[in-house]
Amino acid sequence: MVQSRELTKYPLAVVAKLLDAFGDSLGGGYDIGCQFETTLNNSSVGPLARSFHHTCLVGAFHRHVYRRICQLSSLTTYVKGLGIEDLETCEQMFSKSNSLALALWYTSVFHHQQAIDSYFEHNDELEIYGNLTNFLYNNYKCHMPFWTLNSKSASPDIWI
Repeated sequence: MVQSRELTKYPLAVVAKLLDAFGDSLGGGYDIGCQFETTLNNSSVGPLARSFHHTCLVGAFHRHVYRRICQLSSLTTYVKGLGIEDLETCEQMFSKSNSLALALWYTSVFHHQQAIDSYFEHNDELEIYGNLTNFLYNNYKCHMPFWTLNSKSASPDIWI
């Protein structure tokens, strides 16, 4: 792995492209969000990111690694508007796909790509949508007491 900061050009290019496409008040989750924010501010993309109020966030899995001041400004738990999103979906997805490695050890490049494509297609069509209903229902049920405590005017027609 390259020890210099030349690899940061890719996330910087992604931020520049996203700011160009989506504009103001965009946030991006990154494992090293605090360090990346410093790099972003010192780069040529920095003025654009500041003018568009870009926020660098840290996923919930990395919460115990960072200083308190970084946690308060960058951790998903404390950022208003993210809800219960932990910004770890990609890591979870790629962690699950690691099970393919052993089965594909001696196969050709074509069969690697075919198996990975089939895996994610299967995951998209069958696994995700099947589990999505349970996920949404359980999160709704879990957070409903907080909504009723925080809002006296919660409409009963949204209750299950």
